[in-house]
Amino acid sequence: MILDNIDIVKQRLYFKIAFVMYALFFTTELSLKGNFTIIKLLIIAWGMALILLDIYNQKTRILKKFNILLNLFIMINILSLIIYPSKAYNLRIFLITLIQLGVLNNSEITQTPQNTLKEIRRINFNFVFISFIISAISLYMFFTKTNLFGIAFNEASRPDLLKGLFIISNTGGMVSFLSLVISFLSIRSTKFFSIFYGINILVQGSVLYLTRARASWVGLIVFIIVYGFINIRSKSIRRVIIASLMILTITFPIYKPYVMEPLNGFINKTAGQGFFSGRLNLWEEGYEKIFKKNPVLGVGYKDVVDIMKKDATRNLPGIEGGRLHNIYLEITYSHGIIAAILMILFFIVNGYSLYKTIFKIDIPKEYRNIMKFIFSMFISLYVMSFVESSLLYVISVVSAIFWIYIGYSEYFIKKYKKF
Repeated sequence: MILDNIDIVKQRLYFKIAFVMYALFFTTELSLKGNFTIIKLLIIAWGMALILLDIYNQKTRILKKFNILLNLFIMINILSLIIYPSKAYNLRIFLITLIQLGVLNNSEITQTPQNTLKEIRRINFNFVFISFIISAISLYMFFTKTNLFGIAFNEASRPDLLKGLFIISNTGGMVSFLSLVISFLSIRSTKFFSIFYGINILVQGSVLYLTRARASWVGLIVFIIVYGFINIRSKSIRRVIIASLMILTITFPIYKPYVMEPLNGFINKTAGQGFFSGRLNLWEEGYEKIFKKNPVLGVGYKDVVDIMKKDATRNLPGIEGGRLHNIYLEITYSHGIIAAILMILFFIVNGYSLYKTIFKIDIPKEYRNIMKFIFSMFISLYVMSFVESSLLYVISVVSAIFWIYIGYSEYFIKKYKKF
């Protein structure tokens, strides 16, 4: 049959590259210039076709191929889809989630590590190349105060921040952060590409600074700290650092007043809203209106915003564009505490397994270096996800890169489990 002749590994690679390109395009205001619904539908259709093809090829083994925690999370999403209204909208979100968990998060274990590394390099180059073009044009617009394609170079409410082609400055900061860390990984390529990645680091560093995107700044700092930590050879020193962090976490209520006040004044982009820019209002409103009444299964993705906005008792800044600005609460309010626990457990189990694999000396250094980068990026994204909601449910550069690399992390964990 024709289905038996389709190389699903190559198809998944092409889909990942297309998904990344699509996500990058939708970080720009160019995506607002026309109706691109048909493209989104094609992306969803392509992704679902790959899932169905995988089911056809794997048949009864398909459930064993994927993580049990993710399978349970998907089942809760299906239950929520059946129970709650807004089924058409929630179905679209479910399909996007299914594609993230079933296609982007998917690397064929039968591949050689070298072929997997080639895949990673291709995806990285495409992401960095396109993000470089967008950021370079944005820098030109900002410094020359030039509007291109009918797009304003800055934001009306915050004119001192770089925006350029990006929809908002925070989006530009997020793209620059991801492009920076991927360039750090890729800079050891051939001489020509090393120069290109080096130039991109300078460009993206400028964008990140000028956007003053605090979550992305924090993400970069966490990435550097974690990457430095896992490169410490002494296990004893690493244990002391981990124990110290645990003590600092437990005793946080004691020194909280001394930390929160400086944070509230740190790059306060919106006067009077503090470091979290009104996010606390969003979280508290959701807790009162949603979690207290529907803690187990939530209210479904679509209705979270509608319920919070109805007769709101607090100002809810950014709810239309960024929803809750916290992926853990996003999952909890949309699909309940059980779904949130399952996803957080998946993050922990994956992270712990990846961390253990990093220090297996029998694994070639080249692959351990890749895993160190992936682990550091994951921790930075988990920290950023306390103030952003782009890790799941939506087509975004963050969710695209995250789930693609989750797939590669699972590949290396399984590949070197025997050591």
